Amino acid sequence: SNSWCNEIVSLTRFRDDFGGISSWPLSPLVPADAGPCVDGKSLWDGVSCDETNGHVTGLALPAKQLLGNLSSVVNIKQRLQYLETLNLSRNFITGSLPSSFSSLTFLDLSHNAISDVIPSTFLSSSSSLHYINLRNNNIDGMISANIST
Repeated sequence: SNSWCNEIVSLTRFRDDFGGISSWPLSPLVPADAGPCVDGKSLWDGVSCDETNGHVTGLALPAKQLLGNLSSVVNIKQRLQYLETLNLSRNFITGSLPSSFSSLTFLDLSHNAISDVIPSTFLSSSSSLHYINLRNNNIDGMISANIST
């Protein structure tokens, strides 16, 4: 399907933006139309897949020495329309938080080098978030502790 092809392109671009994720293959060792998820299982390290629709639903790449800008994280979030969970903690990610991470339920960007302030619209426009961790960054501002449900 075309959307799987888009997921491969998006993940490959994300990998390249962060200087390469060595555990991700340059091209998946699967048929070109299969995508990173086969039979609901991921062939790529740190990628979670929906067993029903076969799409990428999660990225968990903590402590992978990723070096890059948060804008690439925002881009992958926009490109992977089924993405719900994102854990990029303990890396070297810089940049500012976007105005929203809509449709994510889990976000861990702790122990990075994210700076600036938390946008005033961030929480109200990220209402699907059940868990957020931004500890140990260079962010100014507070997040209310009562957002978890």
